[in-house]
Amino acid sequence: MGRVAGGRRSSGGAPGPGIAGIVHEIQAEVARCHFCPGLKPWKKLSPEAFGTTTTGYMIVGEAPGEGARPFDDRGGRLLRDALREVGDQRYRELEELFFLAHAVRCRPVDTRLDRRRAPSKAECAGCRPYLALEMRALHPELVLAIGTHAAEAVLERPVKLKMEHGARYRVETTEVIPLLVPSPSNTIALGCHGYTLASYRTWLTGLFGTLIEQRG
Repeated sequence: MGRVAGGRRSSGGAPGPGIAGIVHEIQAEVARCHFCPGLKPWKKLSPEAFGTTTTGYMIVGEAPGEGARPFDDRGGRLLRDALREVGDQRYRELEELFFLAHAVRCRPVDTRLDRRRAPSKAECAGCRPYLALEMRALHPELVLAIGTHAAEAVLERPVKLKMEHGARYRVETTEVIPLLVPSPSNTIALGCHGYTLASYRTWLTGLFGTLIEQRG
């Protein structure tokens, strides 16, 4: 699902009918960006934006994975499974409940090992204006920031995620919740909070269910 569902929300800084077009313009600018030499060959998702602008909810991840759509790596699939387990037929896919974004828009690859790596602080800083533009356009009521780099990009400050996972912050009119990455490579951090991957997925299902209930 690669299109943006646009429209007008009833509250919380409602975006106008042209919001989807604005977001597409931002994504087109992302597609043309070659700012970070360390990210060459600048592997991006398609220049289309992903998700909905109508719910007031947004998810920000750290960087794209290997899939053709956002959150299509192992951690992203766990998020998708957690949402499906809510069982609400209106919101079976992340794109139906959230607008999806990343702190870094190119896939960071260690060319020596030919595998994904963590984005650098400089790369996050280079992409931060795109996220700021999206948030200014969308005025989200709530942002789930998945991972340290995502949380720092949204909150614009250093984040100690092991301590701040699940905390709730207010950035102007937007509530921000930093969350641990739901990935098999993050089991130590998850274990510090008493989670296994299975129990974390259950916790996420509860969170998604609450957000859907708030939508009515």
